[in-house]
Amino acid sequence: MTPHTSTRFFHEDVVRWVRDTSNNGVVLRCWHDNDDNQFPVFPPDPLLRSLNRGEVGVLFHTTEEPVILPETELELLDRPFQVGDVCKRSYEDPQSAVVINATVEFKLAHAISGKPIDEWKSSEDLKCCDDIFERDFVIFDDWVGQEYSLYPYVTIRSSRYVVNQFATLLLIPFQLFDVVSIQTSAGNTVCIPDDTQQLKVGERGTHLIPDHPEGIQRFISYFTNTRPSSDDVVVSVDHIVYVISWMAINQTLSREEAESRKRPKTFWFGADISKLTLVHENSGQIHRVGDRVTLTNTPNELVTTHNDGNGRVINVDKLIILETKTIVEILWQDGSKEVVSATNLIPYLNPDEYDCWPGDHVLWKNEEEQCSVVIQSVNAKERTAEILLTNGLRQLVSVLELNPHGEYPDSGDTQDSFGVHRGDFVFIHKEGCTNGCKRPLVPAIGEFESWVHEYPPGYRENGQLIGWRKTLDELGKDLTSLIVHNPNYKIHLPIPDEGQIDWFGEVTNFFVDGLVEVTLPSLRKVRVPIERLTRLRENMEQFEDLLGDDISNENTGDYSFNEGSYEVQGEDGTWARPEGRDEGDWEDANEDITMAEDEPMDVDADEVGSEASDTVPGAWPSDSEGEEDIDTNFCATPRIRLYRNAVEKPPSADSSTTNRQNSQISTSDVLQDVSWAQFDILPSAPADHAFLSTPAGQPSRQFSAHLAKEYRALSSSLPELIIVRTYEDRMDLLRSLIIGPSGTPYEDAPFVIDWKLNDNFPQTPPIAHFLSWTNGNGRVNPNLYEEGKVCLSILGTWAGDQNESWNPSRSSLLQAFVSIQGLVLVKEPYFCEPIHEKWKGTEEGKINSRYYSEKAYVLSRGFVRRALEIPPSGLEDVLQDIYIKRGKLKKIVESAHNLIELSKTLKDDDTFESDLAIPRLTSGGIIPLSRTLERLESILKSSTGNPERIS
Repeated sequence: MTPHTSTRFFHEDVVRWVRDTSNNGVVLRCWHDNDDNQFPVFPPDPLLRSLNRGEVGVLFHTTEEPVILPETELELLDRPFQVGDVCKRSYEDPQSAVVINATVEFKLAHAISGKPIDEWKSSEDLKCCDDIFERDFVIFDDWVGQEYSLYPYVTIRSSRYVVNQFATLLLIPFQLFDVVSIQTSAGNTVCIPDDTQQLKVGERGTHLIPDHPEGIQRFISYFTNTRPSSDDVVVSVDHIVYVISWMAINQTLSREEAESRKRPKTFWFGADISKLTLVHENSGQIHRVGDRVTLTNTPNELVTTHNDGNGRVINVDKLIILETKTIVEILWQDGSKEVVSATNLIPYLNPDEYDCWPGDHVLWKNEEEQCSVVIQSVNAKERTAEILLTNGLRQLVSVLELNPHGEYPDSGDTQDSFGVHRGDFVFIHKEGCTNGCKRPLVPAIGEFESWVHEYPPGYRENGQLIGWRKTLDELGKDLTSLIVHNPNYKIHLPIPDEGQIDWFGEVTNFFVDGLVEVTLPSLRKVRVPIERLTRLRENMEQFEDLLGDDISNENTGDYSFNEGSYEVQGEDGTWARPEGRDEGDWEDANEDITMAEDEPMDVDADEVGSEASDTVPGAWPSDSEGEEDIDTNFCATPRIRLYRNAVEKPPSADSSTTNRQNSQISTSDVLQDVSWAQFDILPSAPADHAFLSTPAGQPSRQFSAHLAKEYRALSSSLPELIIVRTYEDRMDLLRSLIIGPSGTPYEDAPFVIDWKLNDNFPQTPPIAHFLSWTNGNGRVNPNLYEEGKVCLSILGTWAGDQNESWNPSRSSLLQAFVSIQGLVLVKEPYFCEPIHEKWKGTEEGKINSRYYSEKAYVLSRGFVRRALEIPPSGLEDVLQDIYIKRGKLKKIVESAHNLIELSKTLKDDDTFESDLAIPRLTSGGIIPLSRTLERLESILKSSTGNPERIS
C-alpha cells in the first residue's frame, strides 16, 4: 500500500529555510490549493505552475519573487490563525476546534532604515490604526458602506531623480485598479496604468517609477539624465480619495426615518473624510509578517525625516513586522477550551458538512419534526451532539440529523443562512423587534450600488478610463497636483465605550444558552438573541455572487432549459455554458434505413461498447451509421419488440465491453426469469415525472431516428439492475432505476432519475433530474444534488475530461446510465467532489471519506424505504419483485443489523478490514439507521407475514 502523505505547511505560514536560518518567508501557495491554474498566465510563469504534492511557494524577505521549494526544506516558525478559523491537533483526530481568541507577538524593524527592535512587541504596544483595510466598514448618517477603491497619495524618495544636486521626492498617488499618478517636485503630474501594485511604506525597487511610461512624453526631458533605481523607496502613503459603496441602513430606524436618510455620496475627499466613522474588523485584525505598524511611543532613533521639496516634512515612524508568534484560545467540539501555540495546530481545510461547535444555531430534522436548536457539545468520534431545545430540554441526537449551514427547503433565498459566524457583521434590531425570520434562519441584507456593476475593472474606451474609474482618476490627479495634505483630514475612529453606534457590530462569540456576542464599534460587547440580528452582505460576497450570475443561468426549479444550450460546472463550482463543444457529425447522418415495426432492434457488438472505443461503454462508434430515415411527421414512440428476460437477449450484447464492465459493478444477484422488462414503453408518462409539466416539442426526423437507435440499444444491452421506462405519449421523457452496486455505500439502494430529451437531442445531452429522498438531510452523493441536478461530464453538467463529455455522434443514453452506475455510485464517493480528489491517499482525506461513506450508506437505506412506501409510477412491479419477492429487502435489513452489532463491539478502528466500503458505523450513524430499519422491518413483515424481527 502507498503510504499516506501529510501536508506540512499552509497559506500564510511563517517559515525558515533550513539552508539559511536567517532567511524567513511566508507561504503563498500550497500543492493542495483548489485554485491552481484557475487563471492562466500569459506568458506562462514557471513559478505559477501546478505544484506537485509536497511543494510550496514561498516569498522570502530577501527576494522579490516567490520560489517553489519542497516542504522538507522548510521549518515552521508561526501559523497565523485568526478568530473564527477551524483547526485540529492532527489529521487523524476526528475532533476539531474553532479559534475564539488570538494574540500575536512580533519582532519589528524600521520600514526604511531597517533598524531592528530586539524585544518582542504585542498589540498593546501599538498606536490605534486609522488606515483602512479589506473588510473594514465606514458609517455615515446611519448608512453602512464599504470601501471599494482607494486613491492613495504615495511619496517615494528617489536617489537618482536629482534637482539642484539634492535628493528629492516623487509623489505617486494610485488606485488599486488602473492607474499610478506621478507628481514631481516641479508640480508636473503623469498617469501610469498599474493594476498590480499596492505600495507600502518602505517598499523599494525600480518598479516604483517606470522608465519613460506611456503618457509622459512631454516630461521626458525632465527625466533624460535619470533612470529608476533600486534605492527608490516609498516614504508615505496617504489615502486622499475614498470610493464608498453604501450597502444598508440602520435597522432600528422607523420607516419614515429610514426614508429621510438619503444614500450618501460615492466619492469622499478633503475635510469630508473626517465625517466618516471607521469600523475595523476585530477578528481579522491580526498582525502578520510584512504589515506596517506604529508604536505608541516610538524612540527617536527609529524615526527618519524626509522633505518632499514643497515645505512638507515627513517623519517616518512606520515599522515592519519581521516575525510573529501566535497564541490562540480554541473551543473544542466537546465544549472544552484550551490556550495553545498556533504551531501545535493544523488548519481544518475541509470541514465535514455536519461539523458544528457549542453555541451554534442549527436545524434539527428527523422524521417527526424539525426545529431550531443550540449545540451544547459534540462527540466528533461518534458523530453525536447534545442539543438544547426551545423548551429548555436537552437531547442527544445524531449529527446526520443536523443542518448547520443551509437554508430551509422552501426558503428560496440562498442569501439567508442558519445562524451567524464569528466575524460576521450584523445589524441589531430594537428590543421587542425581530428580523422577521424563523430561527435559526438569519436574513442577509446589503445591495450593490449600480456603479459597482461596471465590469471588467480595467475596461477602457479608446484608451481612456470610463465610468467611476475615470472620475476617480481625474479627482485623484487634481488633488495630487494641489499637493493637498492636511493631518486633520483623517477618518474618525470610534471612542472606546462611547454608545453612539449601538445598532451595528461584529459577531465575536457564542454562548450555549443561544445568545450571540456582538462587539460594537466602540469595542463594547453586548449579548443579543439571534432573532434580533440581520447579517450584512459584504461587497466581496456580492461581487462573487454577481460573477456567478453572469456566467451561470442555472435554473433548478422550473426546468425551462434553452434549446441548444446546456451548462457545465467548472472546478470553482460555478455553472456556465461550455465553449467550443464538439457538435459531432450528426447532420450528415441521413441514411435511408427502413424500420419494421415488429422486428427486434438489435445492437451489434461493434456499435455498443466497441473494443476500439476509449470512452465509457455504451458509446456509439466513431462513424454515425445506421440512422433511421423516418417521416418528419412521425412523433410517436418507435414500436420495438422488447426482450422481456435475460434468456431472450441477443448474443451480441453478451460480448460487449458494456456487459464486461457490468459484471464488475453489478450486485451478486442475477435476475433470472423476471416478469418485467428492463426496458419498456408505457402508454403514458406518470404524473410524478419531474419533467411532465415541461411542454413536449415537435421532434425532427433526426430526433426520431436517433431515438429509435437509442431504444434498440436499451432493449438489448442494458446492464443488470438498470431499468428504464419511456412513454408512448411523451417520447421525450424517460425514467431510470439504478440499483446501487455491491462493494459501495449504495449497495442494493434504488436511485431513480427522470430524463428529458430536448428537440435537438442528440446535439445536446439529455437532461437529468435525480429524485432525492434524503428528507433534506444533505446529498447522498457529491454528484447528486438534493434539488435534482446530476453533475456528470457526459451530461454536460461538469467541465471534466473533454473525452468524457457529450459527443452527439458517439454518446448515448446507455452510456449515461452506465456512467452513473459506475462513476457516481462508487466505493469512496467523497472523492467524486473535484476539490476533494487531490486529497485521496492522504491522512487528511481518509477520515472525511469514511464519514461521507457512512452518511451515504445511512441515507441510501432510507431510499429503500421511500421507494417501497411510495414507489415511483411505472416501477411498482419492479421494486416489488426485486426487494420483496427476490429477498433483497431481507438481505438489506440483515446486513444493516449485522453492521450495527459489529460496530458496537469494535473499540479500535484498526480491528476491521479497511478495504470495506462501510467497515463500521458511529453512534451518530446507528441512530437514524435504526429508525429506518424499524420501518423496513415493518414493510418486510407486512409483505411476508413474518412477525419476527430480522436479525
